[in-house]
Amino acid sequence: MSEIVRDEPRVRLHYSVPSGTSEGSAAILAAAGGVRIPWQELDIAYFDLVLAAEPTLVSGISGPAIVLGPDPIQQETAGPRGVELPGVELPGAEAPPGHRSTPRSWALAHQRQRDRLRARYSGPALPCVVVGDPTYDRLIASKPMRSDYRTAVKVCAGQNLVLVALAGDPGSWFDRSTKLLRRLSRELPAVKYRLMLLLPSGAGYAPGIRQARARISGADGNRFMLIEPEIDWRSILIAADQVVGEYGTVTGYAAAIGRPVWLTDGPKTGVPGSIAESVLSVASFIDPVVPLCQQIPTSVARRAAGRYEIVDRLTSMPGRSACALRSQIYPLLRLDGPQGRTRYRPVPVPKLE
Repeated sequence: MSEIVRDEPRVRLHYSVPSGTSEGSAAILAAAGGVRIPWQELDIAYFDLVLAAEPTLVSGISGPAIVLGPDPIQQETAGPRGVELPGVELPGAEAPPGHRSTPRSWALAHQRQRDRLRARYSGPALPCVVVGDPTYDRLIASKPMRSDYRTAVKVCAGQNLVLVALAGDPGSWFDRSTKLLRRLSRELPAVKYRLMLLLPSGAGYAPGIRQARARISGADGNRFMLIEPEIDWRSILIAADQVVGEYGTVTGYAAAIGRPVWLTDGPKTGVPGSIAESVLSVASFIDPVVPLCQQIPTSVARRAAGRYEIVDRLTSMPGRSACALRSQIYPLLRLDGPQGRTRYRPVPVPKLE
């Protein structure tokens, strides 16, 4: 979102995160060039525009607000808690003190999301505006940088980069996935495969990155490079040749940009007409018996079959989210928008130790 006003000298960008949020998330926001404000001090100023990931987070901030999301991939598998509208209480949600902001719209990726939200909830609701999917559009804008990303993560000539994406609470994932990590390490020869492991950026594991490294090492994880939470996962996804994980944000976007996906578990089919149905139709489930080296050709052959169907269900405005968001943001800022088409820049080249 910060890309929309990145080169705008008339806009000062600030950011804040609730206590307990991963410092990796804060680092990504800081990289956008914003100035951090402590969460408990957000009530001291009026903002011309507030952008938030959840409607509950803007309840104590002064200024017109645009709520982003929900994630179109996660929404189809999440329960009602993942898609609340203003007026629906969230137990335990932390809001900053102060006056209530003025929500203006909920920015959604697809018309289907708007229809689903309107059908699920009654009563006062935040107006929904379809603006396309910034994550997908930013991935497409970053594809020309693939060779730079691969060089940054030290993928040698002739090697395949396999990205393993964790989902949910890492403690439970490690307990369930130790066997998988060992199998990947032992069956995919190092000369041909580079292995990288992406942990979730949520608060659940942020305090325990040292423990995460130790547990990975204990699962033959010396083959895996652990992606720190402050690294933009989209650069690694563009660099990857295959993606392994549960159905979720990373595997969904991987399939949308044509990467072969191996799913570790979960349902084999999705709700008819859903993103999940399209992703599952092109993904391969890891067979516990067949050697992994024999399964790779199958996953590669299936990757392009349903990619465009996934994109059709993911976003109503492919390639146009930057312009659509600009049309929402600049009037609230009371500024004339810049001339010409707004385009996303590629995500930064990762800097790994």
